Amino acid sequence: MKCHRSGGTSRRTAPIGGGAGTPFWACAAADAARVQGGAGGGGGDGPGGEGTGIGAGFGVNARPAGAFVIRGEEVDWRPAIDVNRVILGGQLIAIAALLLARTVVKSRAARG
Repeated sequence: MKCHRSGGTSRRTAPIGGGAGTPFWACAAADAARVQGGAGGGGGDGPGGEGTGIGAGFGVNARPAGAFVIRGEEVDWRPAIDVNRVILGGQLIAIAALLLARTVVKSRAARG
């Protein structure tokens, strides 16, 4: 996706919007992400003053989901591709195929 500026003149020759019209972007992109978060707590006390404790925690996970590309009056969704997830899926399929092949070979060997 390439966005280009149009409708204005170069800053070297004239200021933007100075007599050449109002500049505008030919397209725009708005990023979207999936954000997850969580928090924890703690406490404690023990008999006779032993075992006192405290704890806390916080975590955030953000992954890109894609982008909305806006061109004129059209809006398109461009999903982000998570290469690590694609590789993991391929590895899981390969493991399942190997286990299936092992089962087939064992069953044929037992028959014959």
